[in-house]
Amino acid sequence: MADDPQLPWSIRWIWRLRDTLNANLRIYILGGLVLVSAWWLSRGIYTVNNGESAALLRFGALIDDGVSPGLRFRLPAGIEEATKVRTAEVFRLAIRGDYRDRLDLVTGDENLIESILTVQYRITRLGDFLFSSESAEELVRQTLRAEMVESIAALGVDDVLTSSKALIQQQVRERSQERLDAYHSGVALVSVNLQSVDPPQEAAGAFLDVLDARAEAAATLSRMQAEQDRNLSLAHGESAQRIGEAESEAHGKLQAAQGAVERFRELLLRRRQSPGLTRTDLYVQTLQDVLPRTKIIVLAPGETPRLDVQLIETNSP
Repeated sequence: MADDPQLPWSIRWIWRLRDTLNANLRIYILGGLVLVSAWWLSRGIYTVNNGESAALLRFGALIDDGVSPGLRFRLPAGIEEATKVRTAEVFRLAIRGDYRDRLDLVTGDENLIESILTVQYRITRLGDFLFSSESAEELVRQTLRAEMVESIAALGVDDVLTSSKALIQQQVRERSQERLDAYHSGVALVSVNLQSVDPPQEAAGAFLDVLDARAEAAATLSRMQAEQDRNLSLAHGESAQRIGEAESEAHGKLQAAQGAVERFRELLLRRRQSPGLTRTDLYVQTLQDVLPRTKIIVLAPGETPRLDVQLIETNSP
């Protein structure tokens, strides 16, 4: 019929097309299936970028939470799904109060303070991070907030406002990490930063007055301590000087005594060798020592001295 010249050319063309399709039907069907399959499979190709990790789910069940960067494949059409997260990034989170950015806390001595707390964390296990809680970020926020409340409640307001900032940060980080590990959060805390700890604005003036008074007291105590140290140093110096003088005097007396002993030994040796000469020498030496300190009274020849002769001069005529 396709070759019947009596039929219009359009009819003959349609009949030829039908004959061709009938002859190659299997080939066309197979080619169509191949094209559809290729299109369906191409929808399962996806890319994990550098710094990212992917969690692969099959019918909603986690089968792999550590898909590394590169060109990957998953079964399309909802059979398998891949969730990508930047696990190499360090995330920053602010811990806020219920109604404002500042966190209201009560110290152990029942004083109210306001604080600003920030935390940095990274993802360690993607599966736990995505599926262990409804919101891992909210879990981190509430855990840090609870630990902050406990740490502040264990300290007095003076410690919180002055010297315990580093201690609070360390305690909050360590205890919060323990809780997050127990919750299988898949999160590791990098740092906890207590940006500010201040009294409420209504009481800020009174707190400042107290801090100024304590600072003045500390300065006064420091000056007194410095004065005490200076006086103590002077006392130590004077004591050392007197000890040195006493030691020097004792050393001089010791040397003099040793010299006297040596002279006595020499005199004893001479006495044993020549007793008469030694006795004469001692007598002469004694006279030489005594006579310069005495008065010589000269009497007329034949005059007998009276008993009241004064050997010492007086101011009386």
